[in-house]
Amino acid sequence: MLPMIVITWRAPEPEAVRPPRTVADAFTKPFLDFFSRQGAVVGIAFVMLYKLGDYVASGMIQPFLIKTGFSGTEIAAWYKAVGFAAMTFGVLLGGGMVAKLGSRKALLLFGILASATNSGYLALAIVGKNHALLAAAIGIHNLCSGMAEAAFMAFLMSLCNKSFSATQYALLSSASTVVGRTLGAGSGYLISAAGWPVFFATTMAMAAPALVLLGFLPKEKPGSP
Repeated sequence: MLPMIVITWRAPEPEAVRPPRTVADAFTKPFLDFFSRQGAVVGIAFVMLYKLGDYVASGMIQPFLIKTGFSGTEIAAWYKAVGFAAMTFGVLLGGGMVAKLGSRKALLLFGILASATNSGYLALAIVGKNHALLAAAIGIHNLCSGMAEAAFMAFLMSLCNKSFSATQYALLSSASTVVGRTLGAGSGYLISAAGWPVFFATTMAMAAPALVLLGFLPKEKPGSP
């Protein structure tokens, strides 16, 4: 944490904005500001659905790998050696590509890639224990998920009014997990009824509603991320 303290201390102050004057304003005005915008409902629905498949799948990946025959040590080693590096590189790469593509194109491209890479776990469910396939599944999925995460975070920040950024970002980031965590609670029933291959195929299909909604979001303003 120490390097981050130094960086924060040396960073320039952000542009000053006028904060809400009362606690009531700090609570109500951010919501009124957000939901008074054109396309606000579509926007919040998109936020809630964009990472749906990832949230549902992520809670079951470790039980799946243990069920497939991998030990806890093997899983930890591959996630530390491959997963962390791939995620970090994906976030950095995704951030650079968002600046080039714009948030809408980046969300579409990275959302498709992140969803499609659940096919690595689908392949493991069919093939069984295979270290090379596990490394590929973790690496490719984490790379694409990191890219999607960068685009998604940039999109969330673009929706926040600077005067209410803390409350609005808290609203949006919380909304992004609600549906995934709710549906994720029923993952075990789906796996018991249909098996792991169907489960991972279902998580891939869960990206479709958000990608459709992406076409209905308000147009980006010139110069927006």
